[in-house]
Amino acid sequence: MSPARRPRWGTIRALVTDVDGVLTDGGIYYTEHGDELKRFDVRDGQGLVSLREAGVLTAIVTRRQSAIVARRARELGIAEV
Repeated sequence: MSPARRPRWGTIRALVTDVDGVLTDGGIYYTEHGDELKRFDVRDGQGLVSLREAGVLTAIVTRRQSAIVARRARELGIAEV
């Protein structure tokens, strides 16, 4: 990121994002036993952790209840789901 743009980041206080199609590839996968799977990109997670460490509140808003999303949020230190 260019130094000219860097000061703008200081004004961001929160990032609220959806999960499906934003933090995942948009697909929902099922095992033969009916278990649901989602694919998360580690780079998205690394970005969310960096924001949180910089003091930016991070939160996930989703319509679907999912243990997978709750687990990923815990891994990233996101308390608000």
